[in-house]
Amino acid sequence: MWLWQLSDPHITVPGRLLWEAIDVNARLLRLLTHLQRHAPPPDLVLLSGDLVATPEPAAYAFLAQALAPLTAPCLAIPGNHDDRCQLAAAFPAPGETVVLEDGRRPQRCVLGAWTLLALDTLVVGQRSGALGATQLAWLEDELARAPGPVVLALHHPPRALGLPHMDRMGLADGAALAAVVARHRPRIRALLAGHLHRLAITCFAGIPLLVAPSSAFTCGEEMLAREPVRHFITDPPAALLHHLGDDGELVSFPVIAGPHPGPFGRPPAGPQGAASG
Repeated sequence: MWLWQLSDPHITVPGRLLWEAIDVNARLLRLLTHLQRHAPPPDLVLLSGDLVATPEPAAYAFLAQALAPLTAPCLAIPGNHDDRCQLAAAFPAPGETVVLEDGRRPQRCVLGAWTLLALDTLVVGQRSGALGATQLAWLEDELARAPGPVVLALHHPPRALGLPHMDRMGLADGAALAAVVARHRPRIRALLAGHLHRLAITCFAGIPLLVAPSSAFTCGEEMLAREPVRHFITDPPAALLHHLGDDGELVSFPVIAGPHPGPFGRPPAGPQGAASG
């Protein structure tokens, strides 16, 4: 099973540039064209938050239209830039959605032997996120009854990652999530997050934490452990591809939407039979 993770596209109303400078819509289309040409077709597309720059129906409609040729179902979770109701209208859940008493909408999606639990970390009016006690209890129950390997997905990374500007708007109850994860560690293969606008690979409560890059823009290297600095750059748009194996193991691949030189053939053999060069 192939899971494509696209994160933080910050789509705008068509014809509008982000910050009057970045054509984020064109950058997403560039990434999708690259993936359709080179990557294995997805069984599911995970949109890990900040789907739009400003929640407007026309922006969500553009994104849904851009993804339609993939034919795979899309599981969308909200980021701090999203609106829950508009997001849910544009991307109906491919699995089971629960509307909790605090308004959050976690989702459960079955992919063969795998279970994907997508968490809602949106706190309306805030850049930082939180899960809340009710959603954590839902997660505990879901993990207890999952029959096979589990992947968790959320927008806000649950721990600090060394970009102070972004870490200040992280997940408020990461410690509470760590306690739940620790109790169910054997069945959780990875946590997938967004929000950071950089690829990051680390651990959280003994589980791999994989943070997807963005198609819109990148937090530049100057932002790594330096204060105060906001240096956003436009690296090539990128995504993560996750293979959910029949053996219950997950393998993840970053994909960058070129241009890339090549392909190149194998160099001709030299006099001794070894490749030259």
